[in-house]
Amino acid sequence: MKNASGIVSIILLISVGILFFLVLDKDKSKGEEPKVVTLPPSNSEGLSIAYVDMDSLQVYYNYYKELMEEFQAEAKRAEEALLKKQSVFQENVKLFEEKASTMSQQEFEYYRNDLEQTRNKMIMDQQEVERGLMAKEQELMLLMKEEVDSVLGMIKNENHLDFVFTYPLGSGLLYADQSHDITPLVLDKLNGLRPSNDEE
Repeated sequence: MKNASGIVSIILLISVGILFFLVLDKDKSKGEEPKVVTLPPSNSEGLSIAYVDMDSLQVYYNYYKELMEEFQAEAKRAEEALLKKQSVFQENVKLFEEKASTMSQQEFEYYRNDLEQTRNKMIMDQQEVERGLMAKEQELMLLMKEEVDSVLGMIKNENHLDFVFTYPLGSGLLYADQSHDITPLVLDKLNGLRPSNDEE
């Protein structure tokens, strides 16, 4: 009797393992299927609603990615230039501290004032660089918004959409059904606006 219950337990365990494998395998194959955008038919009644994942647009919109890469390279160069100035300034401060005891009062005041002016200029330079980078980033965001708006205008007219929302983390929408996600369609149109570097 014990052997029979043991055999039944083993069979059940194997069955559960097979089911578990089949479910996992099905989920994996689901993940590999391409995303299909299903928009409401043009003659449907009621509100037609869709949404766009702006985070995905920023990642997969080729032209925006190119501009962001250029922006990040510019930001890195600016940061390296500021760090180089800071390094030179720190060396001068160290040199001043080493020689301060041998300086006359007049020399001491002169070099101390010079270092103070240099420090203030560095702070102003850093603030100017930060303002310039913020303005550039806002320009990129505005450019993306304008291009997304133009593409959404086309999609809205072609598919008779009443509302298009954004659905990133932190947006006003708490839930959005994936069947209303038109992000792939928007990306296709955005990437079709101009050839990427690979296609040129």
